[in-house]
Amino acid sequence: MKHLMSLLKNSCESLNDPHGNSFTGEKLLENLCGSSDELLSDKNIADGKMLSHFLGAMENSMRLIGPQLKEPVTRMEMNNT
Repeated sequence: MKHLMSLLKNSCESLNDPHGNSFTGEKLLENLCGSSDELLSDKNIADGKMLSHFLGAMENSMRLIGPQLKEPVTRMEMNNT
């Protein structure tokens, strides 16, 4: 998840710098799905509090990624998500 948060931060910062390194919404969504799939496959969510933090991070990430997607509907599938 740290890698994903770094990508999201860089993507937001690149909006101020037109020559900066930016990522497409699709690439960010792919990273979000991959990160969540990895986290879920390792069974790191042990209790309700951890699940709540995970879902909060997913929701906030989607709020940042959604406006950057080119298509109104995007589908991705991973093993656990």
